Order: sequence, then structure tokens, then C-alpha cells
Amino acid sequence: NKDLHTTSNFENVKEFKYNHLGSFAYIGGNDAAMDLKQGAFTGFTTWLMWRSAYLSKQYSLENMLSMMFDWTRVLFFGRDISRQ
Repeated sequence: NKDLHTTSNFENVKEFKYNHLGSFAYIGGNDAAMDLKQGAFTGFTTWLMWRSAYLSKQYSLENMLSMMFDWTRVLFFGRDISRQ
């Protein structure tokens, strides 16, 4: 039973370098904040960009459609805060 570090060849492995592309944060309502190398942004347009990025990370079309339906329903009818 050999250890991983004795059987692997790490000579050809490239060094990992982290490249921070930016951050998104949902603030509430129709507002979000975005931090990029170019500066910080907030507002409705940033919120739309946050929603687009969030939607693009879904794995299936079913999840995307379900999420868009839920967002649309909340836009027209508000959140369901009742307890069953």
C-alpha cells in the first residue's frame, strides 16, 4: 500500500494562480451590488446582471424555467409567507 505522494509525479503540474473576476451580492428587492476590478456598481441594472449570472449557472433547462416562473410569480403576486 503506497502513499499518493510517493507514487505521483508532480513535476509536470502547473502552479495554481487565483484570478479574482469579481463578486455579486443580492441586497434585497430589486437591488444588487457588484465589485469588479473596474469598480463597484449597484442598482437595478446590477440586479438584472446578478439574476442573469445566477440563471446561467443552473444545470438543466427545467431548473432555469422553474426559477424564471418563480421570479415572475413573485413579481406579480409577492412572496408566499403563509405557513401550513
